[in-house]
Amino acid sequence: MGYRTTQPTGHSAGPYPSSPAERAVAFWNSLKLYEGAHHVGVRGRFDALHASLRGFQTFGDGLEDGALMDIGILLPPGFEVELLRRRLQIWGGEARITLESSYPPYVAEKNTPLIRDLLTAIRAQGGKPRFKLKTGTSDMNTLGTAWDCPMAAYGPGDPALDHTPHESAEIEELHRGVDEVARTIASLSTGGLPAAPEER
Repeated sequence: MGYRTTQPTGHSAGPYPSSPAERAVAFWNSLKLYEGAHHVGVRGRFDALHASLRGFQTFGDGLEDGALMDIGILLPPGFEVELLRRRLQIWGGEARITLESSYPPYVAEKNTPLIRDLLTAIRAQGGKPRFKLKTGTSDMNTLGTAWDCPMAAYGPGDPALDHTPHESAEIEELHRGVDEVARTIASLSTGGLPAAPEER
């Protein structure tokens, strides 16, 4: 989400009660208070509203002063986006609020042939699979709703390090993941999981 507010340049003792930067901070504080109110009774982050301030910038050219913010908002399942839009406009006043895109949360069904075969393939390689509610936007947010078919997000590496300079995966773990996905695809295409490879 983008936020932009401007006003003619003037002295701090001039006719404007607050600067663009102050109005931007007030807007951000309103959003965070709203977020906090939605955390009451929520047990996990996946079911909570979460706003993150990704960028804040002030500017001026001698004629106009302004403030910009880049804000990310993660929405919980069942959240009313239009209600949030209206509140953002109220908090922003004359500021320009832009919501570039909105992707609904998506939760995949656990009891499907895809999930069962994937779990079996992971166990066949000595893994111990577990389910995880992962926040953030991925292809599943759009494809899961549009295609209405079983889906799964799976891969090697530590998800806590995603999109960081330390994101990595061990080669052995990568090879094991490829084998598990290959076995899952083979099982889905033939109707039965192939036998596990013999130990060498």
